[in-house]
Amino acid sequence: MAQQMTEERRREEWAKITAQAWEDSAFKQRLMTQPNDVLKAHGIGLPDNYQVRIVEQGSGEGSNIGQYTLSQRDDGNYSVVMRLPQKPAEVTEGELSDRELEAVAGGGDPCCCCTCCPCCTCT
Repeated sequence: MAQQMTEERRREEWAKITAQAWEDSAFKQRLMTQPNDVLKAHGIGLPDNYQVRIVEQGSGEGSNIGQYTLSQRDDGNYSVVMRLPQKPAEVTEGELSDRELEAVAGGGDPCCCCTCCPCCTCT
């Protein structure tokens, strides 16, 4: 059985994904169009019945969610909407500091809530 990713590690990976999306428009496009594949490539695997959609902070829909929302659809599958944070004005070229990465990662789990349904942390 594969080792499960810790919440801290998921936050770190989401921060890396976010930073890469800020710097690489092709990667960002792939994240927006194939989020499940990008997340999986970064070790954030979700069950097959989870369909992820990424929305940008500042967009109409992005302003209506926190870091993510999770809902069960009528067909029994789950819909996960994740908010891609906007690039802070103070971030310039170069790598983000550990502090900046932590700020991007936030304090919560970007993938799932784990309190109400099976997800990447408990399957």
